[in-house]
Amino acid sequence: MQESQPRFVPLAAKSVVCHTITYFLMGALAYNFLHYAATINNPNSGMRPTTSTWVLLGPALQIFRGILFASVFYLFREQLFGRRDGWLRMAWMLIGIGILGTFAAPPGSLE
Repeated sequence: MQESQPRFVPLAAKSVVCHTITYFLMGALAYNFLHYAATINNPNSGMRPTTSTWVLLGPALQIFRGILFASVFYLFREQLFGRRDGWLRMAWMLIGIGILGTFAAPPGSLE
């Protein structure tokens, strides 16, 4: 029987590509549809202007976040891969820890 567990490097590559594309697309959509330009131009918004070096580097820096996601997925590979409901478990991990139980106090979290 062939091993269904992924190796780390291919998993990291897939996670980086998927996360970076998703981050960029959702950020562009949010910027346009949620009127971020007006929010960012407000000096008391707490957000960096779009001309900031950190904002411009944002999509490229998501490579490191993708690697972080892959390292967590890799630790739980027996529970996530090779199972019929693995994708659902992965989604719940991301939603539960990343959105609902985040360590910050953004809107929509449990804080």
